[in-house]
Formats: sequence, C-alpha cells, structure tokens
Amino acid sequence: MKVTILILFILCAIFTLIQILPAYGEEQGASQMEDAKKELTVQVVNYPEILVFSKRMIITDFAKGIAKLMNSSWAELNQKGGKPSGPPILLYYWEGIDFTKPMKEVDTEVAWPVSDKSIANSTLPAITAAMVKYVGPYEEFNKVYDTIFAWIAQNGYKTGYPTREIYLNDPQNTKPEDLITEVVIPILKK
Repeated sequence: MKVTILILFILCAIFTLIQILPAYGEEQGASQMEDAKKELTVQVVNYPEILVFSKRMIITDFAKGIAKLMNSSWAELNQKGGKPSGPPILLYYWEGIDFTKPMKEVDTEVAWPVSDKSIANSTLPAITAAMVKYVGPYEEFNKVYDTIFAWIAQNGYKTGYPTREIYLNDPQNTKPEDLITEVVIPILKK
C-alpha cells in the first residue's frame, strides 16, 4: 500500500514532466541504456552538493500542484536568465507520512541544477544514497521503489529524506522503454 500510493504521486509528477520538461542535454548513450535495462541493481552512491534553483511547496492536488510547481520554477529560472546545468530533480519529503492513509498534502520540491551562483537559491546537500538507475516506463517505478526499500532494510540502513528522482533524458523525445531515471533514497546507518 505504501509504495502504491507513492507510485501514484510519482506518476502524476512524471506526467507533468512530460508536458513541460525542456531539452537539457543530449540523450544518454545506447550502451548506458543497455546496462541499466538489465536487472535492478542497488548501488551505494555518494552525491556531492548540487547548486540549484529550486522551488518547494505543499501540494494538495498532486497532478495540478506538480504542474504549477514545475511551470512556475521553470518560468522563474528563465526570467532570471538561468539555464539548467543538469537534469531536473524532484524531491519528496515523505518523512512521517503514514502511507496506509490517503495523503492530503505532499511536500515536494523541484530543483534545476545551475552553475551560476547568482542564479542559485539553494544547495542540495551531499548525501550517501541507495540508487537504482532505472530504464523503462515511469508506470513501472513500483518495482524500483520495492527493490530499494527492501535493500535498505536488508543491509542495516534506515531511509533518509528527502528522496530524489533524477530524470536523465527527456520524455518528450524518448520512447517510454528508453527513459532513464535515477531513483535516489538517502541512507543512514541504524
């Protein structure tokens, strides 16, 4: 139930990305896609601090809220003359949420990496995370989250927050089966 509700919210966010995501770089190479299409493998990855232009809000209507958040943050970044220096990152602040009950509010942030300090309004902290580089349609994220949460429990970690999803290619010009997403869950030793 926990993962199912999470996946529904994520799918709404992804639908929004499909509609507004700008081209931010070249497609990933074919060999990277083939490597990631194999089995779901959890890796422990150290992510550095990331300078970003971000916007965070409490969303009560997820589909409309994500669209508003993505559109307004992108418009503000453009208005400042900024341009992303990397793929967009969605962050979910799930800590303390009871996934067995309907969620009325979702604390969500969209972060656009930038290289210009004068454009940045935040820095994502460095984290150690359990990460799966997933290749395939967004509708199948359920298995990715199941795999990562199981790995975290089996390896003596606890989940940190916020969770991140890094979208490595553009759903506007990529077939669903070739979409590449890093699903990133911060981990802490118990």
